[in-house]
Formats: sequence, C-alpha cells, structure tokens
Amino acid sequence: MNTKFLTLSAAVFLHLQVFSQIMVSTLVGPNSGIEDALAIDKHGNIYGSHFGTPGTGTGVVYKLDTSGNKTAFASGFSSCNGLAFDHQGKLHVVEFGGNVNNSRVYQLDSLGNKTAYGPKIPGASGIVLDPQSDTFFVSQYSSSQGNRISKLSPDGKVSLFCNQPGLNGPVGMAFDHNHNMYVANFNNGNIYRIHNNGDSISLLAAIPFTTNWGIGFLTFASGSLYATGIGVHKVFKISLTGEVSLIAGTGSTGSTNGAGNVAKFNRPNGITTNAAQDRLYVSELITSTVREITGILDVTATHEVENQKLISSLSCFPNPAIHSTQISYEVKEACFTRLQIFNTKGELFQTLVSGPQNKGVYNYQLDTTPFSPGIYVCILMSDENSQSFQFLVTQP
Repeated sequence: MNTKFLTLSAAVFLHLQVFSQIMVSTLVGPNSGIEDALAIDKHGNIYGSHFGTPGTGTGVVYKLDTSGNKTAFASGFSSCNGLAFDHQGKLHVVEFGGNVNNSRVYQLDSLGNKTAYGPKIPGASGIVLDPQSDTFFVSQYSSSQGNRISKLSPDGKVSLFCNQPGLNGPVGMAFDHNHNMYVANFNNGNIYRIHNNGDSISLLAAIPFTTNWGIGFLTFASGSLYATGIGVHKVFKISLTGEVSLIAGTGSTGSTNGAGNVAKFNRPNGITTNAAQDRLYVSELITSTVREITGILDVTATHEVENQKLISSLSCFPNPAIHSTQISYEVKEACFTRLQIFNTKGELFQTLVSGPQNKGVYNYQLDTTPFSPGIYVCILMSDENSQSFQFLVTQP
C-alpha cells in the first residue's frame, strides 16, 4: 500500500441550533435488549444488536417489525456489534469473539441462520456496505492489532483499506450521496472523511465527548451525517462542511420524550435512518431503549443561539509564532473544557487544559520552541460547543 498521510481541516466548529420540529419518542423499551447497532430492511423492520457478554454466546440480534413487535431474529453470538444489509437484503453481523483475534462477520438468511462471511477480523466493530458495490468495510477497534478499516469483498477476502494516524477506536461509518466515506472515533468524538481509496483522511468535525466516550455510531440522512454522543447523552447533526448542530438531548441522563431541547437520553449508541431519510432511530446502551427522532427535515428558522455557547473567542497572537504565542478564549459559564494542539498528521501534540473551568477569560502562553516549523491546529471544546483555528510556527 502507498505511503499514507492525514490532513486537518480548519473547519472544525459546533453551532447550537433550534430545530423547532424535532420530536423524540420511545419506540420500545426500556429493557428491550437492544443497546448497540441498528439497521433497517427494505420493509421498514428494525434490527438491533444486543452485545451480550463476550465469549458466552449471549449476543442476540432482535427484530422490531413495523407494528412494534419484537422477536429474537438470531442468537448464539459471542457478542453482537455492527449491522449492515447487503444489496440482496441479507443482514450481516459483526461478532466480537471474546478475544479481538476471534472477531468476524456473519451473514444471516431470512430465517436468522448464520454463516461465517470471510475470515476472522481482529477487533471488528462496525460495518458498512459500499453503496456502489457488494464490498463491505469493517472498522477494527483493537489496541493490540491497531485501529484500522478493512475491506471485506464478496469472495470473502479481507484487505487493509485504511490505517491512518488519527483513528482512535473507529466504530461507526457512513457514505454520503456522493460516495464519500466517513468514520467516527468512539474514543474521542472525531469524524474523518476518507480520501484516495483510503490513502489519506481529513478531520471533518469533532463533537463533545468524555474520556473514552465519544461517538457510538454514525449514519447519513438527507444530506447530513448524524452521530450519537454516547459520552454526553446527545444526538448531533454534522453537515458535509463540518458544521455540528445539537438536535436532541439536554446532556442529563433520563428518558424524557418531547421536543429535542427537552428530551433526555442515557448513553445514545446505535443510530440509523429509514428509507425516506426523514427520521432517525437511536438505541441506548444503559436502558436498552430504542428512541425515534422525527422532524429532521422540518427545520424552520435554524439559527445559532449565542447565549448557549459555553466557550467563545478562541484566538492566538502572534500568528505566525516564532518563540511563543498567547492563546486566549472566554468561558461564559462554568464547564468542563479541553484545549489541545494537533500536528498536521492529526496526532495529538499537546494537551493544555483538561478539566473544569469557571466563567472568565483565559490566556495561555504557549512555548513553541519545541515545535517543528509548520502548521498546527488548536481545538477548544466544552460539553456544548467547540472552536478551532490553525497557527503557523516558524523558525527564528
């Protein structure tokens, strides 16, 4: 494979918006058994994973028909994670085998009988079908084997597709209407666009996260990406230019239904859309509840709500920096903040702040003498919004 590299986009920002028609309701649960990946067949039936306890055969794929009836569609998995249908309507399931080296993909027939599809894939977690072929892509979340994405071809052969720096617990994946591919990190909430047949990736957006709890899964609907903020109990919309909007969830755990700005979730995880792409379905890790979100197409007068932004005014001076630069920002309300510097490979270079901060203006003098000359990206994030900028380090 060719030498690969990653680029960073400066357009990493988050806007809180008012979606007046967003409504959240409970489809099934709590205690439905469905808390992981979701998929929908051509008839509108919803399939959901019960992860189970790895190595015990307790993984189950449940089916919710269009009348809301739940049945166990397939069982006996070591555990269940990602789900995806092929173009013939057969469901494919990612099984985590209790050991990352035993993970693999199974194909299910119409009765739920399973057949191994291809060889074992270490750390297999998520799966997505290429809309233009019969090839699957499988994300691999493995500290021992490396974070990567592999291609699973129709003949059952597995080949490396992408193993870029920046992938950190990749799970959710999606294609947009122009056949661009995206992958989301479970560990830190970053979403990347994949380029050049896997030879490079760029950071599209970053959503708020807590330690090792970033994005559960990712889906594409009606021109936008949608992601579950499993760490912050919220659901986000991401435009294809990197604008992030909070559409549902207060950030407090709970089961409240209603408008997006009052609804509560408890570790939202799986996410998918229907054939019309006018609604979303979300599973909850803790409660095993499946929620329905409607009104994603009925957006009227979306606008940024300035008084809900917890952080603002991120900047630095001087830029370019020779020996040092002062990074400044405002915290409008006491909150948890994280201020980090990334290099042009998308790798974390330095964490300046990670913890609670009170309301006020903050200034940090960054010593750039250890930095190699080049472009760096500074990202400031709170539980509600994020800002970023690029700065240049030059030699004296």
